[in-house]
Amino acid sequence: MEFPSIFSFHSFFHISPLLHSIMYFLNLCHSCPPPSLTSFKAQVLAEDVFNSTTEVRCQMAKETKRDNYPHNSNEEYFRRAMFIPCLDVLISGLVWEKQVTYANPGVQHLSGILCSTVLANQSIAGFLRRNIRGLHLCFQDTLGHLKPHSSEGTQAEAVVGVIRRLIPARAHEFNITVNMSKGPRGKDTFQVLKLANEDQVAITGTSGVAAAWGFHHYLKYHCLCHVSWEADQLNLPAALPAANITVTSADRFRYYQNVCTSSYSFTWWNWTRWEREIDWMALNGINLALATVGQEAIWERVYLQLNLTSDDINNHFTGPAFLAWGRMGNIRGWAGPLSPSWHNHTLILQRRILARMRELGIVPILPAFAGHVPRAFQNPYLIEPTEPLFRHVGNLFMEQVIAEFGTDHVYNCDTFNEMVPRSGELDYLSAVGHATFQAMIDIDPTAIWVKQSWEFLHSPFWTIKRVKSFLTSVPIGRMLVLDLQSEQYEQYTTYSSYFGQPFIWCMLHNFGGTLGLFGSMNIINQKVFVARALTNGTMVGTGLTPEGINQNYVIYDLMTEMSWRTEPTNLTQWVSAYATRRYGEERDDSNQAWDLLKAWFNVSDVVSAWYHLLAASPHLESVPTFQHDLVDVTRQVLQNLGTSLYVIIVDAYRSKNISSFQNNAALMLDLLADLDNVLSSNRAFLLGTWLEAAKALATTPLVRHQCSDK
Repeated sequence: MEFPSIFSFHSFFHISPLLHSIMYFLNLCHSCPPPSLTSFKAQVLAEDVFNSTTEVRCQMAKETKRDNYPHNSNEEYFRRAMFIPCLDVLISGLVWEKQVTYANPGVQHLSGILCSTVLANQSIAGFLRRNIRGLHLCFQDTLGHLKPHSSEGTQAEAVVGVIRRLIPARAHEFNITVNMSKGPRGKDTFQVLKLANEDQVAITGTSGVAAAWGFHHYLKYHCLCHVSWEADQLNLPAALPAANITVTSADRFRYYQNVCTSSYSFTWWNWTRWEREIDWMALNGINLALATVGQEAIWERVYLQLNLTSDDINNHFTGPAFLAWGRMGNIRGWAGPLSPSWHNHTLILQRRILARMRELGIVPILPAFAGHVPRAFQNPYLIEPTEPLFRHVGNLFMEQVIAEFGTDHVYNCDTFNEMVPRSGELDYLSAVGHATFQAMIDIDPTAIWVKQSWEFLHSPFWTIKRVKSFLTSVPIGRMLVLDLQSEQYEQYTTYSSYFGQPFIWCMLHNFGGTLGLFGSMNIINQKVFVARALTNGTMVGTGLTPEGINQNYVIYDLMTEMSWRTEPTNLTQWVSAYATRRYGEERDDSNQAWDLLKAWFNVSDVVSAWYHLLAASPHLESVPTFQHDLVDVTRQVLQNLGTSLYVIIVDAYRSKNISSFQNNAALMLDLLADLDNVLSSNRAFLLGTWLEAAKALATTPLVRHQCSDK
């Protein structure tokens, strides 16, 4: 038998007894022996491995510059910390390369061994990462259950629905298959096959998401089409082009949403808009996403169960537009309360959201209890996580959430978002983390805690020791950290890849849904790959975490591609292809405009890009995506001019130059009127779109008042 090609065997594996034992075991797994024989041989293997420790110990000590590894007097430590994890990695590699299933009894015997032991010892982890490629699979035991549970047929049919909604007249030209056994374990793979003499495009994916992702990839790179938040360009060629491509994700997860996005962008969405967004998620390979709608209806049940009054509850909930900050404990009661009709609406909506996500193979992340409660609890802000009441309330909430919505065993929880704990004692912080997680696993023993790293950023409270105490209070692999603004302020380097906890490299990019042409394209195009290659790194995915969407689509289009690219792309070529796809034809002026906009711009570049788009306008004026971008770039030119005028006006005021103040103030008023006229020419920039969406949800006088534009 030959070793799987994913392994790079250095001197660590050049020890004859160990090498012989590993080869024997891999052959044993591959031949599917009876369970009893497998268990016996695995035990023999473990003894053979241990008997080969001396030379390996010396090699690892040399490699990691340590000479204090335990000797034979501490056999159990040595076995668990060094060799058994190595075998689990080898087994994972066999599964990956040879497609041996984990249902194989030989594999099952050792698949449960804790790879977290490796990560807990950074020196050992570093040695293994340098010598064995593909160690991402060591989170298989803790994260492997976060996967689609719908049948292959259900997922395939859901993807067909996505295609029918996007290109109804051409949907019959695509044949979708989901095969969950295809491709490497722990990743997603899609294959697109279109032969020149056939009419249909055959797309196979390891999940519904993977198949939809493959469909979108074909649209982008073979049909030169474009799908975005604001508009689509779907002029497919009459004869679909030939293709034969296979793409595998670089990581386990592609994550989506910030805890604020629900209020900055999603608040007034009906099912039609949510359906479109879930389609967009699948088309872009998103397989892990927040699903927070309707939780206030669940909390109402819990609070009533705890004997709170209706007044207590009404004084606590914010109005619909401010729910994100109420959930984070930042505000109480603002623009509330919530009506029964609102609760009913959100429960129905959440059930539909979850059903569609699960049909497509997207894993939804449900909320867990962070500690924030109404004032009736006689606590001004939150229940102390170490108090028994926290566990009791958390258990009640988890029970109700799972009873209403089911579960995929992953939950988000951020107790100290933009606030600090009452104490910085390390034991206290460890106890807080442990208690928060305990409230989850009491009800769902396989729970994974998804946590934003935002609270650690720019906070003098969160020293390295405090962060470590908090994060390592949860078993390694049971917390999934969102490195929330990796493109500007990466934290995984500061906190040593979160001390062994898996993390997702996220692009935040936008605050508050504000408009402005900007983005860190060069950083994204480099640092994602650096993070993947980190020694002792625990990166398991990429993510989009904007506070608000519907802006700067180009940066999100690029970021979603980081989930499958294995090296940086040529950005000049990439933005040129982006412009061609977005507008449906290649034109020098539009390409030059986007080449100027691809970097974090200076003012003169934006003006030049604007002129280039104006030059392209006679040829592209009927294209919806171009119409949107011309308005957006014009807005940016006027916004930049307004900033300059503001500085002049302030200087004139301070210097008491009345004529300069009056002249420039008049220019500013004219500019604002021009800006309003320009923005009113495209629906994507209208306030009325938001107001009408809000009013459409108003079914009672209370909700009509909350949704009013008065």
